[in-house]
Formats: sequence, C-alpha cells, structure tokens
Amino acid sequence: MLDFKNDRLRKFLADIHSCAKQKYQKASDYIDEDVIRENQLFGILCLNADAEPREYADKLNDAVGTDYRGYDIIRQFRKFHVSHRQKRRELLDWAEELADLLMQALKTSDPEDYQRFKNHRKTDVLTQEGSRYKLQERIGVLMIYCRHPELDIYDDLKLLEHFKNAYANDFLDDMTDALAKYCGAVKRPPRGAKNKDRAIEDAARTQRTFDQGAPGRVRGVASRKQNQRTHRIFLAA
Repeated sequence: MLDFKNDRLRKFLADIHSCAKQKYQKASDYIDEDVIRENQLFGILCLNADAEPREYADKLNDAVGTDYRGYDIIRQFRKFHVSHRQKRRELLDWAEELADLLMQALKTSDPEDYQRFKNHRKTDVLTQEGSRYKLQERIGVLMIYCRHPELDIYDDLKLLEHFKNAYANDFLDDMTDALAKYCGAVKRPPRGAKNKDRAIEDAARTQRTFDQGAPGRVRGVASRKQNQRTHRIFLAA
C-alpha cells in the first residue's frame, strides 16, 4: 500500500498532474471525439484483456452511451493493429508490467526499481507485421491509471482520454522524469562540464561564422585568430 500522506508521493502525483493538465489544455483546443472514444475503448481493453469484441462493445455502450456493435470494435482493432488476440495480449502484458513497475518504484523509492521501470518503458512491442505499435504509450499510460486507480487522485484519466500517441508519449516521458526525482535517480553532470560544452559549442559556431566570411573583417586574419582561440578551448576541455 502507498502512503498518500507522504509528501514526496503527493509531490510526484501533483507534478504529473500538472504535466497532464498542460498537455490536456493543448490537446483540447481541437477536441476530437474519435480520439476520446478510442481511449475509452482502450481503457476498457486494459481492464478486460481477453474479452470478445461484442463484450467490449457492450461495456463501452454501458459506460458512455454509444451504440457500438462487435464489428465496430473489430474495425477499431484492425485500425490499430491489435485485432490479433495474441499480439494484443503481448501489448497489454507490457502495459501491465509497466504499471506494476511504477507502483513498485513508488513503494520503495529505490533507484534500481526506477531503472527497471525506465528500461521496460523503452521496450518496443511489435505488431504482427513486425513494426512497433504506435499506440504503445497510449495503452501504457491508460493502463497505469486503470490498473492502479488509487493513483488517480486528480481524475487525470479524464484528461488522458484526449491524448493521441504523441501526447501520451510525452506524458510518459514526464512521468519517467518525475519518478527519477522521486527515487533520487537524477544524475547531475560533473561540475564545470556544462560550461566546457557550451564554450566548445560557441567556439565552433563562431568558427563557422568566420569561415563563411563575416562582414567588415579580413577573413584570413580573423580566421587564423579564431582558429587559435578554438584550439585553446578544445585543449582546455
């Protein structure tokens, strides 16, 4: 069980809610009822992995008042390459493990558990045709809240219903970053590394400018001086 009185946990949930809200505000500028309906169906799919298309249609109709039939569900499944039962199960298994690894990391706040979540999040699940599921992250974030509804203290699932693939992917990145902070797994670069990198980048950019010929300068003389400066910076780095 998670301790929802824990300040760090509450901050984690507040942070990802803020990310979800920001993305929702952008996504809701162009409300797409088809996307909302797709995500509502995927939410039912997350909770009923092995049901038949007709059963999915009945559950969706009962939940949101639609008039779907079994063949409507099959058409949606084909659209997203999840019509094959075994491949659909593989995708859902990945999403279930993702949700459970998140919960484990939240319970322990162990950097190793965070790393397990992060590694699993990067795992690609392939369609029957051998390509990566484009909706993988959509299923992943929906599964987290459907499988562990106790995390949804801000009713974020309603916001996620507006997310297409790109927003879902970005949100899962945000969640991964927030979990890294929660578990103390954020690695800071060595002291001074950023300044050295920036100096090298600035020097290289200036070099390209002089090579192209800066107005009001004698190109050969300026280039030689800049070459000397660039060389010193790279040696110092």
